[in-house]
Amino acid sequence: MFMKKRNLLIFILLLLLPAVFAETKIYSGIVITDTEKVIEGGTFKFRYDEYANKVFAQTPTTGLIIENGACKSNAVFKVCINRANFSHRNITTYQSYYELNADIYKLTGSLAYSSKSALTELLPNEETGFTTTITNPTDFEITSIKFSQDLSPFNLREVKGCSVNGNSLEWQGDLNPKYDRICTAKISSDRQGTYTISGNLSYFNGYETEKKTTDPVTVKVLPRQLKVTRIFDSYTEINQPFYFNVSLQNTNSKEKLEGYLTYEFPGNINIIKIPSGFTKDFNIAKSSLKLSAGSVLNFSFYLEPASEGKYQILEKYKYTIKNVDDAFDNSTPVSPIDPKPEIDLTAEYQQVNPGQKFIVLVKLKNPSRFYDLTDIKASLDVHYNNEVVQSISNLAKNQSYTIISSTFIAPEYLEPTEANNLNINLVVEYSLNKNPKSINRSLALKFGSQTPQQPAISETQPTANQSETAAETQAAPAAQQETAPGQPQQESKPEEIIEETLPAKKLKIDFSDKNVWLIIGAVFIVIFVVPAVIYNIKKKKRLQVQQPQAPQQQKNIK
Repeated sequence: MFMKKRNLLIFILLLLLPAVFAETKIYSGIVITDTEKVIEGGTFKFRYDEYANKVFAQTPTTGLIIENGACKSNAVFKVCINRANFSHRNITTYQSYYELNADIYKLTGSLAYSSKSALTELLPNEETGFTTTITNPTDFEITSIKFSQDLSPFNLREVKGCSVNGNSLEWQGDLNPKYDRICTAKISSDRQGTYTISGNLSYFNGYETEKKTTDPVTVKVLPRQLKVTRIFDSYTEINQPFYFNVSLQNTNSKEKLEGYLTYEFPGNINIIKIPSGFTKDFNIAKSSLKLSAGSVLNFSFYLEPASEGKYQILEKYKYTIKNVDDAFDNSTPVSPIDPKPEIDLTAEYQQVNPGQKFIVLVKLKNPSRFYDLTDIKASLDVHYNNEVVQSISNLAKNQSYTIISSTFIAPEYLEPTEANNLNINLVVEYSLNKNPKSINRSLALKFGSQTPQQPAISETQPTANQSETAAETQAAPAAQQETAPGQPQQESKPEEIIEETLPAKKLKIDFSDKNVWLIIGAVFIVIFVVPAVIYNIKKKKRLQVQQPQAPQQQKNIK
């Protein structure tokens, strides 16, 4: 009996305790009795009893009886009647209508939430605690809670209170009044950047499903505290030493840095000298590393490539700062070259027809910064033509030179084995540092089946004399040098290719012939000397005829 009485007392006390709700005012103003009022999608209707001075309010959920000047709540709504005044009477039905000044609130369960990171600024791979708390501050249960929080690009460890889906924290469930749901995790990242973390929360508030975005938390991941800078000449030549310079900086202004360094060099690169503090095992150099806050360490490897190719210098860095470990690898490309001549072998046309003339150019360039190329000989073989050979004694560093510019004639036909290609072969012999070497190049021109024609750049039709001359040229050595080789020039421009038709035969005078000069002298005497002599003779005769008459004239005067 005592237990029943106690339980009844507790029940009565619970009924008397005010419930805690989150209130949201959804209406404030005048409503007319016995008419429907739609508020936020719900229908409300009011009736006023003037004698009892009470209002009956029908809400979208349940009805409420409210005294004038008071408030009353159900599980979802709270209605306050501030005053009631007569409005009008229907003369037909004699029904009275009243104006009610009312405030209406929606009572919902509202979840509180918060997120925080123990550290908001992290070193790479540094770990910190991350906590999210979801709280039900109300006096009734909130159900159908769904929570998710994306923590990319952080790594998650030691997750409690929530489940893990990839890089996201997730939780679903209900919360009793005054209860919390706490999710914790250890987070870290090696990706530099500033990241904003927020979550998505949805739940049933007793009236509808409410969706919210949690307040954001900003976490900054600092760059690697070991900054590596490499400086070296990307252009390297075999048998020419070069320096591989490295600069290491501890970018942290408060913490020291300690670690290890490893450099693995390609087998074709000889390590001439290693920096102080390094040890060498074959082609691998190692050293320990200690850098105080903000300090810089510079050192250099002295290397010499033995052969050309494309290679990688492999670097490994492993260090600890602020009790946080970090490690990363790097590869630096090195491409030493063998400074052989760069050859530009070009033909005037990509296709030639039987009997067609064309020009072939051979241009050489010395790419070396350290060596001259000497004793250079270029041998150009165009099938069905005589071989052209030209030589220069020296091609200086970074110089270019057109060593061959010659005209050739395509044959009337090709051998079946040549597959309609006129083959051009070039052999360049040279010496590098007194070591003789050679390079081969080839070029194939398409061979047409058309009848012989003049090159496209010449519009003049060949004359009979020109055809004879062309035939004579084909019978004689076909490949003749258009220009004698001169001196190499620095980056000389390709020569302009101009092909001319053979001129018609003209009278030629050989001024070295003595007979020519005798004829010229005779003509000069006939044209100029003889007339002058005749003129003088005639003049003397006139003077002789006039002289005897002078005395006679004088005598007559006397």
